[in-house]
Order: sequence, then structure tokens, then C-alpha cells
Amino acid sequence: MIPAALRCPGEWLHWSDERGLPWLMRQTEATGHGKREWHLTEAERAEGLQACDDAIEALEALARLLPPNADIIPEDSITSPIGQLIFRNEPRRFSRIRLGTRRQVFVQVKEALLASVPRKTRDLNLDDLFAQILARPHDEEVRLVFADAIGASDPEYAEFVVTQIDARRMKRAGQQPTGVMRDRMDVLLKKYGDLWSNGLQHHASNFTFRSGFVEHVALSTDVFVRDAATIFARAPIRHVTFTEVSRSFFNAVTLPQFQQLAIIAFHAEAMPAEARGSTIFLQHPQLPNLKVVDLRGVPNATRNVRMPAPNLKHVLIKGDEAPDLDVF
Repeated sequence: MIPAALRCPGEWLHWSDERGLPWLMRQTEATGHGKREWHLTEAERAEGLQACDDAIEALEALARLLPPNADIIPEDSITSPIGQLIFRNEPRRFSRIRLGTRRQVFVQVKEALLASVPRKTRDLNLDDLFAQILARPHDEEVRLVFADAIGASDPEYAEFVVTQIDARRMKRAGQQPTGVMRDRMDVLLKKYGDLWSNGLQHHASNFTFRSGFVEHVALSTDVFVRDAATIFARAPIRHVTFTEVSRSFFNAVTLPQFQQLAIIAFHAEAMPAEARGSTIFLQHPQLPNLKVVDLRGVPNATRNVRMPAPNLKHVLIKGDEAPDLDVF
């Protein structure tokens, strides 16, 4: 049901996006790339069906505002700031065709929800699930199973995991997370961030949650060499920023944890001469998951970085604009 406080057609359209788009993204991710089944718990399915019903109701209410024989809702009927912003950027979103098309999209998401396969969550061992998350740090589906399993005992953390995954999938699909999603994640992080970091605040000078778990830590190479086994046993780390680089760097690159990393960044001006510029930065035998090397904090760094990383996409140097790291 459309909240009574929302009176402007633009607010209705925005609210429809807030309710329906996260479930469209989840459906796309779950059933894309040749996948056929969408596994959901009964609670997830009920939540998704309600969200789609809300989104469809808002779009149908908007369609009823179209004057007879008119193609678009009049601009002067859109009075809210968010509605006016949407109209300025994409006025055709208020057109008869676009409203009907978006409604049909959410109808299809609802049909997919109704056809989803029940996912059982009882009798799941949380330690086993967490071990799977560590062993498969790139797999978000096992994180969703974990969120299902803790839903009754820790609903706020379960909500955080699911919301971060939804937000990340939206970015991968070229959409921006909704304001409600961003605000809720910020509130939960401020309240529970240190607790949910699983003790990593004692090892890293900074850390970042992605898809519900700490994936990024900032620390010195000395700490990495000393604590890598502990750090990687507490979170599915995929991104490391080296804030200080000493000769221990050459020990760090030989550790097996390096094979797990998708992003390696260097924000340290003082570095061993052997680890600068066009020399061989990483001499690990294999870095299959590495996609980004960020050298913007390294003086005189060049892109001539040789490493056994077949999936490397970006080598960033000073002056480069960083890609959105959430999509990796």
C-alpha cells in the first residue's frame, strides 16, 4: 500500500523503484548466466511478493493519473523535489508506455517469486556455513544462505548481509542503490561495525564491508605477514591496501592468501627500491582472482607491472580515477 504521506506522483514513482528494483536485481542475479532456479526461503518470498505488489500498485495509481488521450503525466502535477528531479532527468518515465513497461517488469518478478524453489534453513551449521564463505569468498549465494540461517537469532545482521548484496548487485547491473538502502546500511554499520568485523579492528587500520562481510583491510606489510592467517580466518578478504611497505613485502607476496585477492592497493610513499615503477611487483606463482592493482599512492609508478594475473583489468597510477570497487 502506498504510504499516506506520499502525495506527489513523483514520490509514488520513486517509492515504486525503492520497493521493486532490489527484487528485480536479485532475480536477475539468481536466474541469470544459465541458472534456472531461484532459491528463497518462505520469509524471503513473502517479503518479495509484498514489495512487488507495492511497486505495481504505485505504477497503476500513476497510470490512473494520465489525462484521457494524454501520453504523459503533466509536469505541473509533480510537486515534490524527488519527483521534479526525476522529471527533469527522465520525463518519459512518467509516460503511459514507460509506466506500463515497468509494471510488466515487476509482474514478471512476482511470477518468478511465485515459482521460486523453497530453500530450507533449519539444521544448518553456522560454523560450516562460515567456513564455506571463507573458502568461496567470491560466492554471494552462500552468504545469503548464512543470512537465512541467522535470521531468527540475529535479524539485523541478516538484514545487513542481504541489503549489502542487493546493493552490490544493483551496481553491477548499472543501477544505484536506493537512498533507503544506503541509509539503513549506514545506521547498522555505525551501530554494529566493530562487532561484525570479527575482531579485525585490532589488526587493520581500516576495514570495509562488502556483501555483508569485511572484504577490505588496510594495514602494513609487516602486519600482513605476521597476521595473514588470522585475518583471512575471520573474514573473506578480497581487497588489501598496504599503508606501509617494507622489505617484508617480498615475504607477503609468497603467502597463499595472496591468491584470494581481487584488489591490491599501495598507499605508501616509502617503498623498497626493488618494488617500484616497472619492476616485477608481484612474484606469486599464480594470482587467478586479481583484477585491480592500485598504485596511485606510489611515487613514479608506471603501468608496466608484470604478474601472473590472467584476469587483471586495471592498473591504476597517480591521476587515474578509480573504478567502483564494489562491482568486483
